[in-house]
Amino acid sequence: MKLLSVISFLLLACCPLVLCLTCSKSQYGPYDKPVEGVMTRDDRQDIVRMMTRNNLSIIETRNSECPELYKRYSADHTFCKVSTCDIISKGITDDDKKVILDVHNSLRSRLASGKEQRYRKLPSAANMMQMEWDDELARVAQALSNLCVFQHDDGSRCVESFSVGQNLLSSSSTVKNWNFTQNWYKDEVCFYFPQYINPFQYNGDYGHFTQFTWATSWKIGCGFTAYRENGKENSLYTCNYGPGGNTLTLVHYIEGEPCSKCPDNTGCSTEYPGLCKSKTEDGPQITRPSSQDFVLFCDFNKDDPKECANVKVTGSKQFSTRHIYMGDYKTVVLQAGESITMDLGEGQDGNGICPFFYGRFGPNDAKNSLGSKLEVVFKYKGSEAGRFSLKSQDVKFHIIGLHMTSAMKFEVSFVFQANEGAAPQYLDVKAWGITRGACKRGI
Repeated sequence: MKLLSVISFLLLACCPLVLCLTCSKSQYGPYDKPVEGVMTRDDRQDIVRMMTRNNLSIIETRNSECPELYKRYSADHTFCKVSTCDIISKGITDDDKKVILDVHNSLRSRLASGKEQRYRKLPSAANMMQMEWDDELARVAQALSNLCVFQHDDGSRCVESFSVGQNLLSSSSTVKNWNFTQNWYKDEVCFYFPQYINPFQYNGDYGHFTQFTWATSWKIGCGFTAYRENGKENSLYTCNYGPGGNTLTLVHYIEGEPCSKCPDNTGCSTEYPGLCKSKTEDGPQITRPSSQDFVLFCDFNKDDPKECANVKVTGSKQFSTRHIYMGDYKTVVLQAGESITMDLGEGQDGNGICPFFYGRFGPNDAKNSLGSKLEVVFKYKGSEAGRFSLKSQDVKFHIIGLHMTSAMKFEVSFVFQANEGAAPQYLDVKAWGITRGACKRGI
């Protein structure tokens, strides 16, 4: 007891006594990794507990109705697992959705409007989105809750449209109360300082708060399950966020006048002051990059420059088009020995050029091994001057490119090929083009 008193006193500089006791690391388990999101806590110690990692598993087999895309993203996707636990009740009602959205948007509005001053004044946000419900995120969140294991699913929660962040909460009460989730914000804001915003500095002490308030996260879907385990009753709350937050090297939010830097296709909310609200179902859109930065930039929308129509695609198959929140993307699945070539045309710049894909590729079923290669080919005056293999590092869309430092004019093409004897291989492309100078880290 004496030790506890000393610890509490030392934390008073950050929080009042009661809150700091619940903020103490000694009472809660480890956090999820940055980029993939973090778990949560509640401020009532007798009701809510934190996760401790272990090797517990109650998973038996993959769901026979597992969507093909989920098989592509993970060999063990959360949605495709089945539960063997003793479930008392589960699911989300329309009233639950309203509470979840109001809890999140009210507190996001408080931060965005510059009204968060309880422990220190945090800057207002110029680009913080109003959150909307997403059924796909909710289905995957519900699937995790149904497993009755208080543990993050890391890379096994991928969806088509964006990366996914996550917060979890476990309660010894089976009475559903989504107001508990406000403590993802309230328990951790005391640990957060303005200097952590840009660039974002991750720390587990406030990881739930930053995912809760990540400016560009605008979709949320949650799940709830009450269950019996070892003679005790518990409940598990799961919320998935898209796009996921807590991304290192990015910014938590843009500091400035509320709504002054709302993304394209959004405007200032009339319901939640300071938040940017989507104008259409597609939500915030990426601003087209400056032509000064690109010789060619094509992302398959109506604003593409006329040069994009000159890109030639030849080979065993043609791309099909799929639509997600941030626009269209091209996709193709190749069988063993098949290939597809994309001729982007010519590029030249005094600082060299970077032919790039904003995409992803790999085995069409994650249980199979990578059996394909993506090459960028440079030609000078019709003759091949270089051929280089590129790697895909993630199932999320990301930049794949190569900087050719020479200032000469090159013809540029990409070749994607499935190896002989390989399982089917996929290629998704959200944008392609040629950057002036070094490759960009994002678009």
